Amino acid sequence: MLTKFSLDSYLKSLDVKLPEEKQFQTLVDELAYFKSLGAIKSNPHHTWDKSISNFNFERGYLLYCTVSKYKPKNILEFGIGCGFSTLCMAWALTELKSNGKILTMDYVPHDQKYLQYYKNSGKFFKRNISRAELWQKIAKQSWINKIQIETGYASETVTKITAEPFDFIYIDGGHYENQFKHDFFSSLLLSNSKPFFLCDDYMDKEDFGVKKFVDEEIAKYFKVDLIKTDQSNLMEKNKIATTSGMCTIEGSRDELIEHFGIKHIQKFLNEYRKFEKRLKFRAKLNRKIPFLKNIRFSRVIKKHRNTFNHSKK
Repeated sequence: MLTKFSLDSYLKSLDVKLPEEKQFQTLVDELAYFKSLGAIKSNPHHTWDKSISNFNFERGYLLYCTVSKYKPKNILEFGIGCGFSTLCMAWALTELKSNGKILTMDYVPHDQKYLQYYKNSGKFFKRNISRAELWQKIAKQSWINKIQIETGYASETVTKITAEPFDFIYIDGGHYENQFKHDFFSSLLLSNSKPFFLCDDYMDKEDFGVKKFVDEEIAKYFKVDLIKTDQSNLMEKNKIATTSGMCTIEGSRDELIEHFGIKHIQKFLNEYRKFEKRLKFRAKLNRKIPFLKNIRFSRVIKKHRNTFNHSKK
């Protein structure tokens, strides 16, 4: 069953301290801004800085507070980006004086420079910087010590994990339905007996499949809480999505596996991992032979990401 919450009411129900405001705002200003295609489309004549937004930065409160509430020992995260979410969780673990650790993954190397946007004294700026440099600049070393980073596609990275079972899983990787399904199934098999799932990008946006999978295959059978994190309604104002938020999923590992069927889970994972191998090979080819980027392979990728056989066997 799916239950809806405002962010304030959900945080109140957790009954934990919020993160210190000044430090949290620093993380938002340094890490949570990006160029919004939705803002560009709805306001095509705006200057570049008008298309910079921090949609859903409130997820940082939710991540910090859920970690504070559940005191996990082993966190698994899909998708790092700049590391805003990762550092919010590491901050909470540090405040708990916990031995808890975070294993996180992304296909972008930690030391690779990229264009990143940030806010300073009310103005927006951009810079070429790596995630490693950003973290050294703004994060406490005690937070960084909590984090283990794995680089690579999720489908190959999860097969190499040898850590203790995970009790807290945050999924914010690929947003196509089958990408999310892969991350959910993979982490389920790596979880302890009663995992807590927190999933980003539950929204009615084209090509985003989190909402569809959760609504159709999980919420009818298990406890799901939907938290509206975009308190300023920026998603709707910029015509990105009318429904958006983050959802929690609670259920025992055994019940979830029995519901989907272990054979179905393994069959799906095998098929998806074969697909992502082809995707990785194509990306490698594109780097070696740049003109191949002009060949419309993206439609093939889009088609196959969402057309695996969903039947349970």
